[in-house]
Amino acid sequence: MLKFKKQLIFSFILLTAVLFLFNACGRKGKLSPNSKPFVTITSYAGVDSVNSITDTTFFQQKIYWTGSDEDGVVESYAFRILDTNGNPLSTPGYEYIDDEGWVYHYQTGADETIPMDDPNAKITIWSDQVYAEINFPANINGEPADVVSAFEVKCKDNRGEESDIAKRYFSMFSSKPDVTVGSSKGEINGKTIGTGVVFEFKLIDHDQGASDVSDYFKFKLIKGLRNENGEIVPVATGGYDDQWISTKNESDINHYLMTKKTDPPLLVNFYEPLDSTFLVVKGVNIAGVVSEPDTISFFVKEGFYPGTIIYNGQYQSGNDVWVLGEHHFTTFMDESIGKVIEFENYPEGAHYSTPFWIDKDGNYSVIGSDDLKIYMHWGWHGEYGNQLQDAFVITDNPFDKRIASVVDEQSNVSYFAEIKYFDLRLDGEPYNYPPYPPEGDHLQIDPDGKEWLRVPITNDIAQETIITGLDNGVHRFEVRAVDIQDIGDATPAEFVFKIVPPVPREEKSGIIILDDDSNNNNLAPDTVIDSLYGAFLSDYTGEIESLDRHNLWESVWDSQLHFSRDVFSPTDLEKYKLVIYHSDYLTDPGNLQKEFEVLYLYLRNGGNLIISSGKYLREAINDVESIPNPIFDDYFGLRAAGEDLVKVVTKDGNEANQVNSLAYFQTAVASNGFSENINLQIPSFNPQVNYNMPAQDSVKAIGPVAYFDESLLGDTADIIYRFGCKKAGDGPIDPSEAEYEEYNGQPVAVAKVTENNNCYLFGFPLSYMQVDDVKLLINKILTDIGN
Repeated sequence: MLKFKKQLIFSFILLTAVLFLFNACGRKGKLSPNSKPFVTITSYAGVDSVNSITDTTFFQQKIYWTGSDEDGVVESYAFRILDTNGNPLSTPGYEYIDDEGWVYHYQTGADETIPMDDPNAKITIWSDQVYAEINFPANINGEPADVVSAFEVKCKDNRGEESDIAKRYFSMFSSKPDVTVGSSKGEINGKTIGTGVVFEFKLIDHDQGASDVSDYFKFKLIKGLRNENGEIVPVATGGYDDQWISTKNESDINHYLMTKKTDPPLLVNFYEPLDSTFLVVKGVNIAGVVSEPDTISFFVKEGFYPGTIIYNGQYQSGNDVWVLGEHHFTTFMDESIGKVIEFENYPEGAHYSTPFWIDKDGNYSVIGSDDLKIYMHWGWHGEYGNQLQDAFVITDNPFDKRIASVVDEQSNVSYFAEIKYFDLRLDGEPYNYPPYPPEGDHLQIDPDGKEWLRVPITNDIAQETIITGLDNGVHRFEVRAVDIQDIGDATPAEFVFKIVPPVPREEKSGIIILDDDSNNNNLAPDTVIDSLYGAFLSDYTGEIESLDRHNLWESVWDSQLHFSRDVFSPTDLEKYKLVIYHSDYLTDPGNLQKEFEVLYLYLRNGGNLIISSGKYLREAINDVESIPNPIFDDYFGLRAAGEDLVKVVTKDGNEANQVNSLAYFQTAVASNGFSENINLQIPSFNPQVNYNMPAQDSVKAIGPVAYFDESLLGDTADIIYRFGCKKAGDGPIDPSEAEYEEYNGQPVAVAKVTENNNCYLFGFPLSYMQVDDVKLLINKILTDIGN
C-alpha cells in the first residue's frame, strides 16, 4: 500500500511539471514574450483632450502622463518637444536634449552642480517624472505668432522594453511683452552713476497666467546724445561697438555687471550731456517673443568711493558692537534693544553682553578675561535708513530699515553701486579667521605693502565676527569696504579699544572719588564739596583720584553706549582699593540709579565702596532693583522690599523736599560700636542750614535724608548709624514729641562686610557733616579694608 502511494505522488509531480512547460512555451518552444508597457497623456493645463491639435492657448502648459505594464512595472519615462516638421526643440527649462530631442535629466545621485553640457555630468533621458511644465515656442523670428508644436512621451518597463510614443499637438500664442531696465540699487535713468553698476532687467508679460519670467535679455550701449528728432547720435570716436550683449547663458539673466574692467568696459563720460551713455534693452519671454526696446540714459563718473562704518555708535546712532566676558556683562537686557543680544546662563542668572565702556580719557575700554568675546558688526554708508513716503533718509543706524544703498563718502549721494568685499585687519595684520586664511584671493596687498584679509560680501564674516584671545593692551580693528568698481574706501573705518587687566582684591590700592553732584553755589558748590572730601582723606598718604560725572558727561560720554545711563567706567575703578561715591546735592535726584552696572562690576572683583546720598537714595534703590540688578541686595544686605524699605521724613503727607523743610536730622549716632557719632557741620556751607526762622530759632538741621525700615533690612546688613533727631519743641520748625519718637533712632547708615568686600551706605550726605567726625569714620574704614 505504501509503495502504491509513492508511485501516485511521483506521477502527480511529473504531470504538474509537464503542464507548466506546456503553458510556458509557444509553438516553437520559447517562453512567453514580454508585453510592451503603455503610456498615455492624461491632461494638460488640467483639461483632458482627445483632439490632435488644440485650440490656440497659453504657451506655458503643464502636461501630465501615466504608464502601465500588464506583466511588469513601468520604471521611467522620457519626453521631448518637436516642431511640425519633426525637428527637436530645446525649450526654456529643458534646454539640454539629445540628438533626437529627448530631454536630459540628472541620474539619481549625480552631482547636479556639474552642468549638463559638461562631459563629466551623469545624465540620462529617463526619469520618474509624470508631469512637466513646457514653455512652447510662440514666435516667428521673435514676433508673436501661432505656432504648432508636438509633445511626445514614452516609457520603459523593468525589462527595458519601451512603449509606443504618446503624442499631442499644441497651438500656442504669446503677446509681446514689455521690458524695463534700471540698476540693482534703483532707477538710474537721467542719473549720474559710478564706474561700476549692476543693470537690472525686468519683463512684463501680458498673457493671462504669465509669470513675467524671461528667457533672457539683450542690450547694447551707445555713447552719444539725442538730436532734434530724438534719435541717438553716437560719438564719433571713443564709443561702444554696435553690438548686442545677451544674458542668455548667465547664471542670473536679470542682472548684468559692468565696470571699467569688464568686456566691454563701462566707459566714463566727460561732457554731460554731449556724451551721455544710452542703454537699449530688449527682453525675450519664455515663448521666444521679443519685446520692443526700452532706452534709458545716464552719466558715468569717476571719483566715487564707499564709506565704511563700524556700528559701535561712534559716528552714527545705534550701537551694535557687544562685549561679553567674566568681568564685562550686565544682569539684564535693556528693553530698548531691537535684537536678541549674546548672553550666557550662570547659576545666579543670565549674563548679557553690553557695549564697550568709555574711560576718563575717552578710550573704548573693557576689563579683560580669558573668555572675553567681542561681537563686531560693520557695514557701509547707506546700508540703513528710514523710509519717508517714497524716499529713504540714510541714518546709518543698524536698527533701522536695511536699504542697502551705496553712498559716496564725500558727496553723500548714491552712485548706484554694490559692495563687493570687505578688507579686514587687526593690530596691523590681516584679520586671522582660520576657516578663511589670508592666502591667495583672500589676501589683499596694497601698493604700500599693507595686507588685509579680503572677504566677499557673501561670506559668513563679511560684516560681523567674534574676536577672542586678545591680550591686555590697546587694539585696533580696521575695515575697508570695496565696491563693484573694485575701489576701496580711501579712509577705512577703525575701532581702537583698550583691554584693562582685572586687579585682584589683594593687589588693589588707592582711593577714587566719584563726584555725582551738579554744581550749585548754595546747595552743592563744587569747590567746597571737593575740598571737604579732600579734608576727610587728609590723613591718607596713598593715591587719590577724583572723577566728576558732570565733566565726563560733557567731555567723553556717548549716549549711544549703555543706554544713556553709565558715565563712569569700571576700567577706571578697577585698580583702586576704595571707591567713594557721593551724591550730596540733597534736592537733586543725582545719578546713582544710572551707575549701578559700573559699581556692580567693580564690587564683583573685590572692591570696597562708600555711598553718600540723601532722600533720593530711595528712588535709586527702587529703580535698580526693578531692572533688576542685585547690587544693593548682594553688597549692602538690603532685601528687595520696594518703597517700604527706604523712607523719608514726612508730615501731613508731605515729604522733606528742601534742605530746611522738616529739618529734623542733626546727628548720625554711632551704632553697634562703629566709630563715633557724626554731627552736622554748623555753620554749614549751605545757607539754608544756617537760616534763622522768624521765631529766631536757627534751623541747624537738614530734612531730605533717607532712613531704613529696620524690620525690612536683610540679616547681613549691619546698622552703623542711627537718626539723631532734633529735640521736640513747640517752635514752627521743631518736631513734635510723636515725630521725635518716630524718627529718632531709625537706621540711617548700613554696612556689609564680607571676605571680599566692605560696603557702606549712608542715607545722609557726608559733606554736610563735621569734618573731624567724618575723617575719623574714613580712617576707621581705611583700617578695616587694610589700605
